[in-house]
Amino acid sequence: MDFSPPLSVGVFAPQTGTQNHNADEEPRIPLEGEPEQPHHRPSETPVIHSIWPDYALPEERLPTPTYNDLRDRVARLSETELRSNADGRYPVRRRKWAKELQMSGGRSASWMILIRSRWLVIETMDCHLELWDLESSPTSNGPVANFDAVAGFVDGYVIVDEAGEPAQLFISTTAHQVYSFTLDLPHRCENRTYTSEFQPHTILSGYSGLRAKQSDWWAFAKTKETSVQGFLYNPQAKTPLVRLACADGVTERQNVLDILLGESNIILIRNTSIDIYNRSTLGATLDNVHPESSGFVPVVKPQQSLPQPKHDFIHHARLFHRHRGRAETSTSSFVWAAFLDCGWAIGRLERDGTDDPTKSCAMYTTPFPRRVAHGFNNPLILEWGHSGSRMIALSEGGIQMDFVDPQPPQNDADWKDYTHKYYGPLLANWRFSDDVEDIPRCAAFDEATGIVVVGMHSGKILVGDAGDSVPPPLTPEEHAEWKTRWLDYPEPKYTSNPPHPSPKRWPGLASIPGYTKPKNVPEPGSAYEVAPGWFCEVERFYPGINQPDAWGGIPWHVQELAGIPSGARCVLVSSNDLCGKLEDDSSVMAVIELDAEAEGRSSRGGLLLLSWDATDPVEPGLVRFQPEVTTESLIDFLKKDGAVYCLSEGYFNSLPLDRSKYKTLLYQ
Repeated sequence: MDFSPPLSVGVFAPQTGTQNHNADEEPRIPLEGEPEQPHHRPSETPVIHSIWPDYALPEERLPTPTYNDLRDRVARLSETELRSNADGRYPVRRRKWAKELQMSGGRSASWMILIRSRWLVIETMDCHLELWDLESSPTSNGPVANFDAVAGFVDGYVIVDEAGEPAQLFISTTAHQVYSFTLDLPHRCENRTYTSEFQPHTILSGYSGLRAKQSDWWAFAKTKETSVQGFLYNPQAKTPLVRLACADGVTERQNVLDILLGESNIILIRNTSIDIYNRSTLGATLDNVHPESSGFVPVVKPQQSLPQPKHDFIHHARLFHRHRGRAETSTSSFVWAAFLDCGWAIGRLERDGTDDPTKSCAMYTTPFPRRVAHGFNNPLILEWGHSGSRMIALSEGGIQMDFVDPQPPQNDADWKDYTHKYYGPLLANWRFSDDVEDIPRCAAFDEATGIVVVGMHSGKILVGDAGDSVPPPLTPEEHAEWKTRWLDYPEPKYTSNPPHPSPKRWPGLASIPGYTKPKNVPEPGSAYEVAPGWFCEVERFYPGINQPDAWGGIPWHVQELAGIPSGARCVLVSSNDLCGKLEDDSSVMAVIELDAEAEGRSSRGGLLLLSWDATDPVEPGLVRFQPEVTTESLIDFLKKDGAVYCLSEGYFNSLPLDRSKYKTLLYQ
């Protein structure tokens, strides 16, 4: 597959919102009653200016109405971007929702994707898949097809789509199943009826966390056989499976967030590093026969491992091969995007400019990340466009669409300037209703057309359209009030249905030792006190804290906040201020035991210390105990009134945590 930027993308000067045709070759739209011409071929050489999606290439295969609609939408969004660049206050005017659909039977969406900017694939909370047509008439409010035999919840997907061919949808689930769908879907504005069956034609078992697919190459985060993450799979190879290991000295207990299959390199992004592998080396490993055993999986180390761009814990990360629509972007550069402590940021992986024949792959550097948008008001959901050119971010109160640009400022000092003047322009925003019991659960959008879809807890499906028009400038009165209105989102909603970061996986709630007063606390010296100030049977004091599906519990802290893909349970909790009100100088500490098998230990897993300082907001700190420390030796040490931090690997070397998810938890 060719990853180079397209030389012709059919996008024209956005200032006019019209196509620059030759005078005597104006495209012809069929008259009413006349058979529609299926294909359209632009006659002029277009100018690369903005985003043109893969599903609209090659352009000559697009139906004429589809081409015209997409051309006009791309032009409008580009004009909005240009005006917003000139005046950051320009597009702040809130838009109205274009359409509101309602799911039936009490169902609500937990995951969704948008195909061809028209077809919505929804996973419901009860593990059903539904296919919706956003261009259906108001009287046909419902899915056009269903698939009810999904095992597990969707945890990865890939769409392969080009004009004139059926779309291919691949999804993986938490039950280590992979489903393949071939969908002959009409494009936007195309007068053709959907006739395909919404049924998978192949199923692959044993893998989950699908991150990429290219020909016979599959990239997965997980397999059923091991807890470590990062794999390449090729069913046609002599050795079909290869594990993408971390660099020497880097812990393997991390989540694989994204994998990109490039022409010469394969790039993998984890919670704390960006790893680059040579594709030829991996191909040779797949083609070799390894006779050691039928279950042998070869391990390949990265040619280069770049640490996380700052001290931050990387999450919500994506990798993009190019920033499409920016002609000056080199094909040898990659774009990564993530939420850092400064807000939404985007950066680039650049070749270092040297060609060393002794190296098996090019070496890369990653400049300081550029902040492109606020992490505004308790962010819940983030979705990036396919090229990394636009993103949407949702809070409880609303949704905003931003344009993001990884191009560096004029001088190096500006990389560290996080003032708003270096943000990408805001293209559109919408606001949710004031119903405190209704919250967004998932979202999907098309960066080229401006179509945005949000699935709500109530089962509502809200459709926004940023490409239907160019917003008018603010009136003088609106302009004067802009500073107090442009971030006018409501306070977090206090609801009995809190906005779970992963509502499918964490359906329950747990009591948090950091700020929840425990119940039934025993007196010191009771059978529950194993050392002065420390108690076992923690579920007695904090119900749900060890439940594997409890949002805010110990498994959630370890897997979601720390990015450690391991089972975990709290075995000890301190009594510091358990009975009274938390004071500024008090803290609560919990000892966590990780799953032994996942940690590769013969008898028990490693131990972690999770502590909360009683400050506002209450946020945890997480450190590892020294490898030789066991639960029994720790209790013996505590009985002698020893300081628990003395057995850790360093209190000031705290493990990185995803702070944005904890911020969400505080507003439950």
